[in-house]
Order: sequence, then C-alpha cells, then structure tokens
Amino acid sequence: MRACLDERAPSACASMTNSSPPRPMSGAVDVLPKEERVRPTLNVPFHKLHDTRGLAEDVTNLGRWGHGDVEVSLSAPEKLSYVLGLVRQAFERQMGNGEGES
Repeated sequence: MRACLDERAPSACASMTNSSPPRPMSGAVDVLPKEERVRPTLNVPFHKLHDTRGLAEDVTNLGRWGHGDVEVSLSAPEKLSYVLGLVRQAFERQMGNGEGES
C-alpha cells in the first residue's frame, strides 16, 4: 500500500489499496516545460487524433522526448482548453474508451 501524503484528503487516502484499477503502460501525455511554452507529447497515433485546428505535429521516428507520436506547442493561454481536448482524446484512447474522437 502506498503512503498517503495529503493530510487534507483522508477520504482519498482511504481509497488507496493494492487492488487499484489497471493502469496504462505509459502515460497518455508527457509534458516538457520550455522557457516560453509547454510542449505536451501525446501518446496516440497521429492519424487517430482529431485536430481541427492543426496544432498537433507528427513526430513519429524523430527521436523526440516523451512517449508519443504527437507534439503540441502550447504558448498561449487561450489554446489551453483546445489542447486539453487533444490530451483527453489520447487518454480516452489509451484507456480503451473508443478511438478518442470526443
């Protein structure tokens, strides 16, 4: 059993047991902070991502940092909501909740 470090959330600590649900082998997103932007790497095939604004970049076989084939550059706060939608697609696909086309 993992130790609970948050004294403010005892109910969350009580639910931490060895019978936790299965987790994906790697995360749906890795985040690389840069000086003037954040660069999320999404663990989803580029062709499976529904990106209507064209913010995602296919980095398959480019030797970039992260566990994924898609990078998004987030440099403006107004793009955050849209980028979180892309992250959600990667997460849902990885957890088996469809093809991530939400």
